[in-house]
Amino acid sequence: MDRFEAVIETGTRTAFDSSQHLALYDLTTDRLITVADGVDQVMAGEHMLWWSTGERQAGTWHSLDLSTLVA
Repeated sequence: MDRFEAVIETGTRTAFDSSQHLALYDLTTDRLITVADGVDQVMAGEHMLWWSTGERQAGTWHSLDLSTLVA
């Protein structure tokens, strides 16, 4: 899956509270598409992308099979 590149965008709401956004850069269409807001940890392997949201101790994990995005 050489078509997508995961991108973490960091924004700051306040000096004590930062937020991260997970996006995919599509090399074929030259587009950046937001996947999730409020992201903590991100991992990728082969054609899978995983990310957590919420508190680190009690976060929720999400996944996306990138092969489902390719037509």
